[in-house]
Amino acid sequence: MKKTQRLKIFAFSLGLSACANFHDTAEACDWPAGVKAPQERISAIIEVCNLSNIERAKVGATQLVLDSKIVTVAQSFAEDMEQRNYFSHTNPEGQSVADRLKQNQVVWTSAGENIALGQQSPRDVMYDWMSSPGHRQNLLNKSYTKIGIGLENWRWVQNFTN
Repeated sequence: MKKTQRLKIFAFSLGLSACANFHDTAEACDWPAGVKAPQERISAIIEVCNLSNIERAKVGATQLVLDSKIVTVAQSFAEDMEQRNYFSHTNPEGQSVADRLKQNQVVWTSAGENIALGQQSPRDVMYDWMSSPGHRQNLLNKSYTKIGIGLENWRWVQNFTN
């Protein structure tokens, strides 16, 4: 995919934030128990989590763990953006990642969000996020320990918390 064909990517961060290129191996992320999704989506999300952890290892950051509540928040947001045809860190009602996490009883003191649109593989979306200073900062933020990733019709969402 040409750089000019890549659509939009945005980063949003609450709290502290802190990025690199990826290799072919990854720390294995486990799919959270009780979260149901199509196998193709699960595979893509696990690959993004693994690629994120490769980058984090390069800077000495702890490995992110897929969290069931945060996966649900990220997936719901990706689906909402697709169903209502918008692309923003805030939904049409003005709710941010902080609001969405709180509504789902996720406890955190530092949170961030990356979104992307149009990348058709985990490697493509990771390349774009790692090429963007704001996204890179979120991905490598050493205060984050948990992640939720959502994917709906090439709308990608990463939510991070501590």
